[in-house]
Amino acid sequence: MSFDSILARLETSVDATDRVKAAAELGEVGTPEVAPILLKVAWEDSQSGVRQAAITSYAEIMKNDAVPELKRAVETHFDSYVRLNALSMLVTLDDEVTLPFLKELIKSSDEKIRSLAIRELFMKGASEMAPLFLEALQTETYSLAQRNLLEALAIWKYHGAEPAIREILDNARHDEIQIVALFALSVFGDNGALAKLKEIKIDSYFRIKYNDHWYRGKEGLLKLIDRLK
Repeated sequence: MSFDSILARLETSVDATDRVKAAAELGEVGTPEVAPILLKVAWEDSQSGVRQAAITSYAEIMKNDAVPELKRAVETHFDSYVRLNALSMLVTLDDEVTLPFLKELIKSSDEKIRSLAIRELFMKGASEMAPLFLEALQTETYSLAQRNLLEALAIWKYHGAEPAIREILDNARHDEIQIVALFALSVFGDNGALAKLKEIKIDSYFRIKYNDHWYRGKEGLLKLIDRLK
């Protein structure tokens, strides 16, 4: 299929699924000349799936030059899925550009963006962010963001977080938060937390990633604690 026909499908097809496919195909074969069209679609198409595919392909084509528009999408786009897609693409670019922005997003008013920014900083191994993560943990109320902060502080073995983690544990309203808080304290050497972790039920779906390996369920958590101590 020719380049022009792909572009025509994106701009004129009444089938949203076809427009999604066309937007994705442009990410593979497109050139910077079509980037403005993809950007326009990312903001103006009537369907979220098309908008998401368009912002992804825009980033694939423009690479580091996409940074300003990706930042704008993360901060101001009306579609939360596009915001998340833009951030997911942004973090694939140079750390020199993305790390400062991710750091800013830890204080975003968008709880899903906060959670993803925390997760991406953690996965990038940015352990120098531990004091900032501790500061965020002390005010964070969204459970996914809390979990990501707790997990990072535990993996980084940031003992200065222990009082805040104990407070989180005392007020935990979700089993998952309780598990991660107990896991963190166990990593710090708290035998009482470790005993409690061994007592409670932990479903096999629960998992933590460390060094590109997933540790699943209670057995996996206990194995990871031993590895981190």
